[in-house]
Amino acid sequence: MKKILMFVLCLFPLAAFAVSSGGDHPVFLNGKPFSTAVTINGTLAIPLADLSKGAGSNVSLEPAFRLRGNSLNAQMGWDVKKNEKGVAYKEQKKANVSDVRFRVNRSGPISTNLLTLNGKAFVPLSDVAKAFGGVWTQPAGGLAPGQAIQLNFASKPNAILIGL
Repeated sequence: MKKILMFVLCLFPLAAFAVSSGGDHPVFLNGKPFSTAVTINGTLAIPLADLSKGAGSNVSLEPAFRLRGNSLNAQMGWDVKKNEKGVAYKEQKKANVSDVRFRVNRSGPISTNLLTLNGKAFVPLSDVAKAFGGVWTQPAGGLAPGQAIQLNFASKPNAILIGL
């Protein structure tokens, strides 16, 4: 029993510190502040809530995104400026258009590898870049603590998301 207890106590620090000590990294999308990336098990990721706010969603993901299990998909057919989709969203609070950083260009998968930390969902930064039609890879030497990440994408007609 003592051996099992010692084994569990040795594993606890590994489970408790899933985020590396690399620090947070501010993320800019086309020169505008967008989110803050954290390192989770060696992968840089941004909070799903920030991605939702960037599309103009209020509290819920539903108008612009659909979350099913571990995958996140973009949905077409919703107007950011009116913040409504059919009759169901007419009662919803209007989005602050100045907070909108991008729009959904077409329906499609954004990520199939969502990460969870302390009950919050995070989207890998490489999947976000792919949704904008670009590529982002973490530098081989890593990022310095607090180093900013610049994501600059031109509008691509086949991209799932398009920056404004």
